[in-house]
Amino acid sequence: MKDMAGLSGFPLLPEKSSVLKMPIPAFALKYYELKRLEYFDAGIHRIHIFHCLHKESISNGHTLANVHQYYAQWRLVQRMPLQIFFR
Repeated sequence: MKDMAGLSGFPLLPEKSSVLKMPIPAFALKYYELKRLEYFDAGIHRIHIFHCLHKESISNGHTLANVHQYYAQWRLVQRMPLQIFFR
């Protein structure tokens, strides 16, 4: 495995996040700063519970997400907007 890459290898905004002072990716549209409160295991999954310390919108734009087939189908049945690209 490779060593972790330094921050200089990533495009970052000049300012840091408001509460935790973490670097923000240059392409971020918004960000949430979270504090993990607890977690529990449910079968093969580990469920984490967070408290939102801060959320901020940086700019508007489109995002790319990988959506599970069943969730996409539910959105279509509910007549919710869904832009789908097939590969």
